[in-house]
Amino acid sequence: MNKLWKKMHTLRSVFFFVYWHFKIMKSLPFIGIALVIIGSFLPLAHIPFIGNWDYWNVHSGLAIICWILTILALPSVIFGKKRYTIIIGILLIILFSFTIYAIRHQSESFFSFLFFDKWIKGASSIVKIQWGWGVLYLGAALLAISGFLNNQTSTKNI
Repeated sequence: MNKLWKKMHTLRSVFFFVYWHFKIMKSLPFIGIALVIIGSFLPLAHIPFIGNWDYWNVHSGLAIICWILTILALPSVIFGKKRYTIIIGILLIILFSFTIYAIRHQSESFFSFLFFDKWIKGASSIVKIQWGWGVLYLGAALLAISGFLNNQTSTKNI
């Protein structure tokens, strides 16, 4: 009886894994796209006396590029174009890294009216990176990783 129970438990585990793999993994790129869109409206930088900034407040041109890349990712996911999905995910990660660098550089130039370099560094260090970047990077990583998976959502299967 104990061996039968172990076999049933193993079969149940395998069935759950297969179900999870085919149902949940197909929605990963869509979850990634949703996280990138939602993450662009979350607080990305905190500037004292001004408040939290989202992607549009940080730089409107970079926000438009982010949204265009995200919109371009949708047809590549729907039609199962893995290569384009991977490229767009990697481009989004590069764009987010560039934006963080730009925020740091812009905060130093924002306080360039101060006379001493130590004061400029101290004043620019009060600009804090917020938790919205984690959501953006997670969405872009899910988009890029889902391109490597074999089970892409395709209109042929629907």
